Amino acid sequence: MKLTGWQRVLLILIPFLLVSGIFQFAGALLFNIPLYANGEMTSLQKMVLALFNLMGTITVVWFFVCRIDQEPFKRTGLMQSTPIAGLGIAAVLTCAMFVVGFFILEWWGELNFVAIQFDFAAGFYLLVAYLAIAILEELLFRGYVLRNLLRSFREATALILSSCLFSIFHLLNPTISWLGAINIFLVGLLFGIAYLCYRSLWLPVCIHFFWNFSQSLLGFRVSGQDAYSMIVIDLPEKNSWNGGDFGFEGSILAVVCQLVGIALLWRFYQKKKGLAG
Repeated sequence: MKLTGWQRVLLILIPFLLVSGIFQFAGALLFNIPLYANGEMTSLQKMVLALFNLMGTITVVWFFVCRIDQEPFKRTGLMQSTPIAGLGIAAVLTCAMFVVGFFILEWWGELNFVAIQFDFAAGFYLLVAYLAIAILEELLFRGYVLRNLLRSFREATALILSSCLFSIFHLLNPTISWLGAINIFLVGLLFGIAYLCYRSLWLPVCIHFFWNFSQSLLGFRVSGQDAYSMIVIDLPEKNSWNGGDFGFEGSILAVVCQLVGIALLWRFYQKKKGLAG
């Protein structure tokens, strides 16, 4: 019996959690990494776990695409090209959003600049970790989940459902707040629209990577998780304006930024679709 798109999505969720968990556990054992002390992990340890998580995700998605769905793996969009100019513009705009947000919060007195600490090795390990995280999350949530939901539902419905799942999977993140969950949902919409633009994973991967990496370098926590920061900041008061312990993604300012980004990207997608039609 051939499974429908939404049935495929439901079927992959538990195996993904199990397989990715097993791979991360194996990585932790091999490299003596404390799994239950995420905040105390070094950048190198975080990179190792992210790479093992990526391997686990590729394994389970490949199995479902090629063996269960009996489709070529390239259908995920991982091998589909994206214009270099588009990637460059996306990277610049994503970084610019956080830089502008940083200065707005400093101007409002919601954060204080403390110091600059440069550690090339830690920065490199974090770069690799966030790239691995961007690839694995986009492969699962856009390359498999969204792509299959589009077979069962209209675009808007598929985007909303995939973004809900994306947000739900982040509910176990440290210091998650209701505003943080909303922002994770909104950024899921942003990544989903980015996927629709070219049916390629590389535009959402690019935005996702710079989304996380920029926050970390500017001193913010990333979805509640602490990591190396080139810029050290202090929050006079942890609130919904600066995001508190969850980071920029837990802020009201992030809601505004994401809504603007969603509107612009949706307009670009509709224009591109109109030209193609």
